Amino acid sequence: MQYLLNEIGIKPPPSHGKFIIRLSEASIPTRYPEDLEKMKKDFTSEAVGDILMKAKEVIQWLKKQL
Repeated sequence: MQYLLNEIGIKPPPSHGKFIIRLSEASIPTRYPEDLEKMKKDFTSEAVGDILMKAKEVIQWLKKQL
């Protein structure tokens, strides 16, 4: 996502930018089954709820930019 934002010339505010990077990094373990157990420990129900809430905020911000 960060690459696409750069390509279209949209710079997210720092809080959204950090979240976008965090979300991109979170997708890496899902590609590698050997990291799945660690991922299960890191992504508790509370952590996932927080991610979903922030994702909604970023999506709303993106819609306003387009």
